[in-house]
Amino acid sequence: MPERGLKRLAKILIALACYPATVLLRGNRRIVAINYHAVDEGQATGFRRQMEHLARHYECIAPSAVLERRAPGKPQVAVTFDDAFKVIGRTALPILGELGIPAAICVPSGYIGACPGWEMSADCPDFRFEVMDGDDILTALSGGLELFSHTVTHARLDECDDEALAAELAGSKDSLERRFGSGIQAVCYPYGAFDRRVENAAREAGYSMGFTVEPEMIGGKSDPLSLGRIQAWPDDGILEFALKCSGAYSVFGSVKRWRRRAGAAARHGSPRSANRAVTSAETPRGLS
Repeated sequence: MPERGLKRLAKILIALACYPATVLLRGNRRIVAINYHAVDEGQATGFRRQMEHLARHYECIAPSAVLERRAPGKPQVAVTFDDAFKVIGRTALPILGELGIPAAICVPSGYIGACPGWEMSADCPDFRFEVMDGDDILTALSGGLELFSHTVTHARLDECDDEALAAELAGSKDSLERRFGSGIQAVCYPYGAFDRRVENAAREAGYSMGFTVEPEMIGGKSDPLSLGRIQAWPDDGILEFALKCSGAYSVFGSVKRWRRRAGAAARHGSPRSANRAVTSAETPRGLS
């Protein structure tokens, strides 16, 4: 089995071992946000199977509502799509509409109607897909989807200087609001790259929520500007997908936090002295 397949299998086994504890945590009304990128025509059947699993076993809520307090009931899941690729309008969005599952598209405003021009790893397939154009986005909004920012140019925000950072965050929000007449509450950080400076800049730009790709559940004590999401892929097997939706993959977020603190302690003598710079959780299908 290739190394990547072995890593994937190891994660499934670890998540299975953590599942009982996850059930207890979900009893405290924690929410899982799952994130996709593209869903191509060959993946639509697998995506439908995943969404049918959500519709049967979860209350699917709007991503903008993940911080709202709710009465006990079914565990809750929210769905987002980074990059707002045009192909999901043909594949994923009709399935969501049929099953009544809300979602949000996260739009890099500088690439509307264009091919992605941002950095991707060599094995990332997303370079094949165009970003939605204005009509595509309006159709998605009319179907009940929410609109989030994914900055202007899909930049690594933690590497931007202060001026560029403000332009990426405020520019995307202003452009999307003017063009589509929809208030933009949330930003999804490209590559999941953020730190305290990025969070503060997002707050100053007028965002009330910021989503990372840290594999963490969302609860009452979550920082609104660093909300975790668990990466899902349309070809995830149903066991793998079910474990992700259960929150069991949040164990890998805990491992990442421990490693960051250990690294900070080694460099600075105290984990509290780090600026909490965070880069994307491992995304084994490539960089996007």
